[in-house]
Amino acid sequence: MSLFDIAVRGGMMMVPIGICSLIAIAIIIDRLGFLGRIEKQMIDPRSIGNRDDLVRLIASSPPFVSVLKAAYDHHDREAIAIALKEELAKIEKRIPTLATIAGIAPLFGFLGTVTGMIRAFMTIQRLAGNVDASVLAGGIWEALVTTAFGLGVGILAHIFYNYLVGRVNRIATRMERIGFELAQRMGDLR
Repeated sequence: MSLFDIAVRGGMMMVPIGICSLIAIAIIIDRLGFLGRIEKQMIDPRSIGNRDDLVRLIASSPPFVSVLKAAYDHHDREAIAIALKEELAKIEKRIPTLATIAGIAPLFGFLGTVTGMIRAFMTIQRLAGNVDASVLAGGIWEALVTTAFGLGVGILAHIFYNYLVGRVNRIATRMERIGFELAQRMGDLR
């Protein structure tokens, strides 16, 4: 029996669980790629020898350009902090959705468990208690399959949510350090 055949036995609740899994996978792939590009384009502030180097870097539009521009234009911590918040909003985009999926996918699975058990008990009632295990198997399959798939999607989403949040925090710390170091070095770059 294939994984698809097993999923089909989970009934209608497999549809929202499947949608959750597709959205989670898309977010994970998108954010991993985006964060990877940002990390590759991070600079060492000491590599900037003069203002022209910094202007060229800003013109090349790395993902954290507003932090660099704030350091260049304002030389103060407040402007850099504001720019950092703006950049973080871009970096964290869609990551909260992953947390939501981590929470709701298991709930869809548990709802499938309830509907499967209701179906099994309705069968028992309809047959006036004269049932064997094979008659109840459909409802039990639905209950177990939706629980397993819902938990699987939720666990995967939760793991990647925590991983991505940690990675975003490391990038934010590094961006902040770069901005502050550049602001301090502005006097030297004239």
